[in-house]
Amino acid sequence: MMPDAAVTYVPDRTTFEGQMPVLLSAFYSVSPEDFEASGAVDSFVDLDSRLHIDPHLLAGSSAPEMPEAARQLEEFFRDTIALIEAAGSKDGILGKDVVKRLTLPEVKGVSLGYSKDEGDGSAVGRGLANVLADRAFHIVAAGSKNPRIFEIAGLFTDAFGADRISDVVLRVARRSFARYTQRICEELGIPRSPVDIEGVRYELPTYSVRGRQHPRYFVPRDVLRELPVALDRDELWNASEYNESVRGRLNELFATVGKEAQEPSKQTLWDRVKQRPDLLAAILEAYEAAVGEPYDFANDPAAELRRFIDAQKAARQAPLALLAPTSGWTPKLALDVTRKICLQFKALVENNGVWELFWTSRKSGFKPVIERAVQRVFLATALTYCEAGEHDLDVSAEPNAGRGPVDFKFSHGKAAKVTVEVKKSNNGKLVHGYETQLANYNRAENATSSIYLIVRVSEDDAKIKQVLALEAARRALGENPPEVIIVDARPQQSASKA
Repeated sequence: MMPDAAVTYVPDRTTFEGQMPVLLSAFYSVSPEDFEASGAVDSFVDLDSRLHIDPHLLAGSSAPEMPEAARQLEEFFRDTIALIEAAGSKDGILGKDVVKRLTLPEVKGVSLGYSKDEGDGSAVGRGLANVLADRAFHIVAAGSKNPRIFEIAGLFTDAFGADRISDVVLRVARRSFARYTQRICEELGIPRSPVDIEGVRYELPTYSVRGRQHPRYFVPRDVLRELPVALDRDELWNASEYNESVRGRLNELFATVGKEAQEPSKQTLWDRVKQRPDLLAAILEAYEAAVGEPYDFANDPAAELRRFIDAQKAARQAPLALLAPTSGWTPKLALDVTRKICLQFKALVENNGVWELFWTSRKSGFKPVIERAVQRVFLATALTYCEAGEHDLDVSAEPNAGRGPVDFKFSHGKAAKVTVEVKKSNNGKLVHGYETQLANYNRAENATSSIYLIVRVSEDDAKIKQVLALEAARRALGENPPEVIIVDARPQQSASKA
């Protein structure tokens, strides 16, 4: 399968160490269109995703391996409940076996993104497994033997959120995900290596981090959501509309406690469920009835993919010449190149229609997308120009050196580091970000200079003027403050209507 000729691909398909962020399609020299047609999510190999596997969607997936994954998950938790019944309490030998069974190692190399620190982690560590076991023993003793109690456990168990649910699905059903990955790789012509998983040999793509080999797993698009159904209270309420009794019990369960509380804590929910098994039954009934919709990749509200790809296309249509310095990198040269990329981004937004990627169209008008979407569009632009340029300036996203993640860092070894912070103009911390936040980031990154990129999405420019005044005041004192660049991304009329 021939790759898209316009894309600069990463030549080494076994490691991402030291590489700039890249999509799976580019990493494996597959066109984005072919990757999308396969049904697998085309995500970054080294940036975390906000999407999670929803166990509720497995059985209805168009991927033939996913209904089997749903059966594996149900079988695992059904057997866990049988062990709980046999144990009687968590204190005995069998009770300890329950905790051990619920202690689940993390699955590495999932295409939803993973940490660059590839240490051995746990999807469910022993501490959380103890809490889950406590919950399960109580629920089973109260008469419920529905294996889906583990899928809804995140509603009333701290630290058991969407990412943990996703991790548990992958760990328990990784044979199904291995079969899925193997099939997708065969279809797309992606190189594979033999991998043993639970005594079965698969042919999977592998990657290396600090000398350690890991298999990589692909994930179907139609089993992904931003928030699994089990944690989406609106979804549960909607599913209970047909049943007034269930809806009433859910309202009672989720009712606020006290005048100051916005919503009950997970511990409060657990206390209520513990005292009222009928409330748990209402959750399970609503969960079973919920339909659950996969993530909307077409509109891409969380900026996971479409906006990034569209921004890359726009950048390729407006190339930028970035040549390598003839006598080595200096802080000034790095700042000059970074500034050129930021100004080209400004031109794309203001003159080439990229502003549309920052808005969702509504009948009542435009609504700005989340700030993360703006940052992903800038990342797509920066990567396109850095990969195409005849130089070796790298861009990393959210490098996080200890004081919280700066959005972007452009660097060439230790010789030159330029940080770029991207914020929408309606961000409540716009002034604070310039005055305090960026200075902390620069110290943490040992940055030689920085740029504060403000994307204007509102008519009110009072905060923008405050930031510009701060910049001017510092320059008047002879300081070298972060350079401010304003990008006007407000909706524009078409030429025919202007």
